[in-house]
Amino acid sequence: MDQPEGYIHIGTENLVCKLKSIYGLKQSARSWYQKINKILRTLGFSQAKIWVMRATHYLGILLEKDIDGNILLHQKLKILRILDKYGMSSSNGVSTPMEVGYSNIKENILLPSNEKYRKLIGELMYIANCTRPGISSAIGTLSRRVVKPNEYDWKALKRILGYLKSTLDLVLVFETSSSVELTGYTDADWEAEYVAAATAAQEAIWLDLLMSDFGFEIKKPIILNEDNQITAKTKHIDIKFHFIKDLISNNFLSLNYCPTEKMLADIFNQATS
Repeated sequence: MDQPEGYIHIGTENLVCKLKSIYGLKQSARSWYQKINKILRTLGFSQAKIWVMRATHYLGILLEKDIDGNILLHQKLKILRILDKYGMSSSNGVSTPMEVGYSNIKENILLPSNEKYRKLIGELMYIANCTRPGISSAIGTLSRRVVKPNEYDWKALKRILGYLKSTLDLVLVFETSSSVELTGYTDADWEAEYVAAATAAQEAIWLDLLMSDFGFEIKKPIILNEDNQITAKTKHIDIKFHFIKDLISNNFLSLNYCPTEKMLADIFNQATS
């Protein structure tokens, strides 16, 4: 950049200042990484591709093993604390996280404050992201109401607590197996189907690289289940999403039509499932 007025050095008027990376610039993170990486290496550290640790409890998540060696993740204790905090310990459970037709119900009585609503949204969002993806869609819908939630929004949010109570024993299972197969599920509407498939393909590439770091060879092609009947009719898709065609032609990925009743991805976009 040009030398600022009042700070021009005599004899160097034709020179410019070198703008180093600072907070807020796009290259800041890269510059910081290069700096800390150089320092750590001079101190004798080496970069590891993965971090491996053995734990039973991590940030509210309990890790267990069953008799078959499968890894079980759950947040039962955290859920129980939340139920007690919001007076739901003795309430009746419900079978679904959200009532059918929630978006069609009109309610004008606003909550006197959105503080408690925002706090519960944050607590439930953490649970959804870690071990209970089945409430993700309901949380996503209700999180749009954090600015001016009404009485019915609060009732709908507490319904999720009722659902967690009735499904307290559900756990996230990572199965052990001698064969390593990677299977994906993606679902969206119309042209978004193609974009969603391309995004899922990116995740498949990353997971394949991650598993190779562990010493596992993923069976190819990787099966991606989706409603691929839509993709053949798509138009005006950004060229960056068409790399999925190369993955298919190189036998890295294979698209498989999956009917609605078997689409596992629906738990992320259908709150009442």
